[in-house]
Amino acid sequence: MPSFTLADLKQRVWDRVDNNVDLYPASEVTSELNEAICAYNLYTGVIQGYAHVPGYTIANQVVYSVPTGILVAQHVAFEGRTLSKVSIRKISLLRRNWLTETTTATGPVARWVPIGIDTLAIHPADAVGGKDLLVSGIAEPTPLVDDADTITLPDEDAEAIEELAGATIVLKEGGKAFADVSLLYRRFLSTVKQKMLWQSAKLPRYWLLQAAQKAEEA
Repeated sequence: MPSFTLADLKQRVWDRVDNNVDLYPASEVTSELNEAICAYNLYTGVIQGYAHVPGYTIANQVVYSVPTGILVAQHVAFEGRTLSKVSIRKISLLRRNWLTETTTATGPVARWVPIGIDTLAIHPADAVGGKDLLVSGIAEPTPLVDDADTITLPDEDAEAIEELAGATIVLKEGGKAFADVSLLYRRFLSTVKQKMLWQSAKLPRYWLLQAAQKAEEA
C-alpha cells in the first residue's frame, strides 16, 4: 500500500488551485488535509488500529471504556479469543439478568456489547479479573504536521482526501472559484458512497444557484 507524505498531499491540493500558495498558504492546506482525513476515515474506516483496555479486566466488572485512540470499536478479543458482538437490545431480550451474570456460573466470556461509541460491555463479566481485553476498529488519525510525516492509504483514498481538501479550501472565495472546484466534492462523495460503512448515513449535499438558474432558463 502506498505512503504519502504531507508534502506530497499539499502539492496535490495546490495543483488543484493553480499553485496559488499565496492565497492558500501551507498552514491552511495542512489544516484542510487533516480535517479531510478525519472526515473520510469516519465514513469509511480506512484507518484501522487496536488498543488494550488499560488495567486489564476487573473482577465482576461488566462495562469498560473504549481505549483512547479507537474511535469506533468493531472487534473485541478476550485473552486473544475473539468475542461475538451483540446489541444491547438483543442481549437484554435474551438474558434479562445479563448485567449481573459472571463467569463463575455462566461460563467463559463469550460476547461484547457496544454502548454508544465510547463504552462497551462484556458478557458474562470476568469473575477473576486481570485478563487482557483488546479492542480494534476505526482508529483516530495521527495529525500530519511536518512535511515528512506520512500516511499509508490506497491511491483512491488519498485522491478522495485530496479532492475534499481541495474543494473546502476554496470556500473562502465562493462564487465562480468554488463552482469551478465543486466537481472535486462530487467526486469525493462518489468515492465515499462506494466505501461507506454506515448504511443509514446521509452525505451532505448542496446545489449551486448558477446551475439552478441555467435550468430555469432552459
